[in-house]
Amino acid sequence: MSEPKRNILMIGGRDHTFVRIGDMGLRYSALQIRAHLTDHLLDHAETVVVTDYEDIDSSVALAQALHRKTPFDAVFSFAEYGFLTAAHIAEVLNLPSNCQVSTVQLTRNKRLMREALRASGIKDVPFARVRSAAEIADFVAHHGECIIKPAEGGGSEGVYLVDATTDISRALAHAVQVGRDELIAEAFIPGPEYSVETMSVEGAHRILAVTEKTTSGAPYFIESGHVQPAALSADDAARIGERVRVLLDAVGYRTGPAHTEVKLNDGAVHVIETQTRNGGDQIWELTLETTGADVFKETFAAVLGLDYSAPPPAARAMAIRYMLAQDRVLDAITGLDCAARAEGVARVQSSAKPGTRYDAVLSAASRVAYVLARGDSREQALAHAEAAVAQIELR
Repeated sequence: MSEPKRNILMIGGRDHTFVRIGDMGLRYSALQIRAHLTDHLLDHAETVVVTDYEDIDSSVALAQALHRKTPFDAVFSFAEYGFLTAAHIAEVLNLPSNCQVSTVQLTRNKRLMREALRASGIKDVPFARVRSAAEIADFVAHHGECIIKPAEGGGSEGVYLVDATTDISRALAHAVQVGRDELIAEAFIPGPEYSVETMSVEGAHRILAVTEKTTSGAPYFIESGHVQPAALSADDAARIGERVRVLLDAVGYRTGPAHTEVKLNDGAVHVIETQTRNGGDQIWELTLETTGADVFKETFAAVLGLDYSAPPPAARAMAIRYMLAQDRVLDAITGLDCAARAEGVARVQSSAKPGTRYDAVLSAASRVAYVLARGDSREQALAHAEAAVAQIELR
């Protein structure tokens, strides 16, 4: 007789994760917000509870009720605002998880992360909690231009570059409109920015890939593209990997993927932030294609003690480019089919709705389409993505 399928509880998630749960032969239930309900989730999960899973107390009570009915073997989350809830549920139910309360608290709050890094002996970027325009001005006076942002924000929300000429009241208004309680100021580090994709198992951290990114620039720095592999010397790649391992040790991360953003300046590696999840913006997919590492399946296997072997890489290089809309009403997007047929293109996708008004590029909401492309080199993948983007027109 075959063993019964393992039963897991998911806090949040998207279809690409739920598909992989099925691939692993697992049963699952989910706590999910209404905005992320899909036909796939409703068709394949054993139970779906629509709830605000950021409400920890009510989510724990729901999980306890589900667990009494059909016991779970583990609790997982790859959703940025679901980590802490998953960690508390796992703690209350005494179940294994990729989320631990102390680690999530340190990584969700950028000030606490920096304090943990400093406690490990790494004095990285000057930072301070700020509560007013006067405190921001004082920070700029002591440290020069800086970034202010919500300490617990995500997806570039509320980010603003401040220098001696900035209207600080405007910058402060942009940061607080996100609705997160605490703001942090960090000295601005010039130089190229990268993200580091890792997979940890029982505290051993494996560097999977380093992703090179482009942004919309100051003052908001909305990410507009990514490419793997990054153009790095072996020495720079080694320094980046070592700094990320120190950081993950400092926050006590045990098992699962992490996405850490760093900058290089005069050969020094500076941590921007880390999240104990897969890289967003399809970076997890770039990593899967260029390395074969499926961080979702590896996490399920590591926590549940299952066998899993990664497939070989499918591509030598991958790039993604986003199209940003601003200062317009978008009537239509044309050329998507032509772009999809262009050389090296893996996928073209647009979720834009005609008639939508786009003002300044303040967040990822300004991204109206993307092109995902392969290549035999970083340069070729970028060229394929950019040639395809050139086929698309915003009207």
